[in-house]
Amino acid sequence: MSRTFLFLLSAVLITGIARAEGVGDRDALPSSATRLRGTSSLMPMPDGGLLSLGGSSLRLLPPGSKRWETLHQVPKGNLYRVAVNDAGGVLAAWESEPVVHYLLPQSKRHLTLPLPSVPPPGISGFGLQYLAFATNGRDALIRMEGSTPHRTGPSRGARRVYMVYRVPLDGTGAPELLYMVDGAQLVQMGPRVAAYLIPTVLGPACNEHMLCEFSSLIAYELTATGVTQKTLLTKEQVRMAGARRVNGSDDDRLVLQIEASGTRHERGLLTWRRGDAKADYRPLPGRIDDANRLLVMKSGALVELVKLEEDALEIRHTLPDGRQTTTRLRAPEDPDIVDSDPHGIGERGDGTLWAHWGDYVLLFPPGKPPRASSIVSLLGRRDDWAGVDLYVSSPESLWIGVEIGAGRDFVRVPFAQLEKGAKPWPTE
Repeated sequence: MSRTFLFLLSAVLITGIARAEGVGDRDALPSSATRLRGTSSLMPMPDGGLLSLGGSSLRLLPPGSKRWETLHQVPKGNLYRVAVNDAGGVLAAWESEPVVHYLLPQSKRHLTLPLPSVPPPGISGFGLQYLAFATNGRDALIRMEGSTPHRTGPSRGARRVYMVYRVPLDGTGAPELLYMVDGAQLVQMGPRVAAYLIPTVLGPACNEHMLCEFSSLIAYELTATGVTQKTLLTKEQVRMAGARRVNGSDDDRLVLQIEASGTRHERGLLTWRRGDAKADYRPLPGRIDDANRLLVMKSGALVELVKLEEDALEIRHTLPDGRQTTTRLRAPEDPDIVDSDPHGIGERGDGTLWAHWGDYVLLFPPGKPPRASSIVSLLGRRDDWAGVDLYVSSPESLWIGVEIGAGRDFVRVPFAQLEKGAKPWPTE
């Protein structure tokens, strides 16, 4: 047997092993109805299907199917923005292209829409950051971001600028600028409502992850007749140092955790329903902690997962009337378990709570003690959880993000299996 043949045979074997172990092109690895490889996130479709976000391909798992379908691919591209509407339409953008793809998978229709190509005067670093379908059914919404130089006063640098456009879905019109916000921090954005923190002093010091004090919290609401602006909170009411979107917040009900200025990390909860003249604000007990997971339920109750120093966990329920109850869960007794972080929290279709804690999914039956199911036992392996779990109501499942080197996979865990393997979890 020649050396050349042995070398080629070794190369083939090494390549096969590398692909099996997740090395190399993640898109080349096979995906299934229970595991999607080489993606950043998942997005549910209105009919129960799923879309992948990340990699070079836009992939769809139709409801009931066992195979992912490729809707469109941009070789060596990166799919980084996706949106869906109730009719099953999809908007998708790849970083390397100057267009947005509009796809209707059922009819196999595929159009391209132009991105804004010329920024307003003085704007640099112009790029796409958000996609959505407008509620009028005729347009796509596009948020572009850029920066503008700041040369006055002691702070020099660049301020972030947000620009929101609409583009006709039929591809016949150019992008139209709806509004622009200069120097603010974006807190939440949806098809109807966007919320921004306006700094007290305009300048680069108010870029994200830097200390700043804000004069107001502003909402921009897109209506059938245009754009309306509402002030939801001012510094006269609360001295604001930041705001964080609470999971469960949406266009109809904006829910934010407000960080108050000062050294105590004091906080409050702001709730505003679209169309209301004023927002509701009330102080919250406890302190700001980025490691905690927050959820506002449909009932209006706020739920928090709070990790304690001894690796135990507290579940705090704050009712709309301000009453609070706390359940403390003991740390896992298994000495081999090193992951005790809270990774996710959500509301099931029946209105009950689920939480991803370390290697377990916790279930909270009404009026009964919590139960827990080991993800490791179900999957047969321990993974590096990414903290980006997605709940799907039908068939009821939890897609759990798993970090794989520089990439990410998602694994599907049905709630029927979680319920079957769940055991009572000790509380204090």
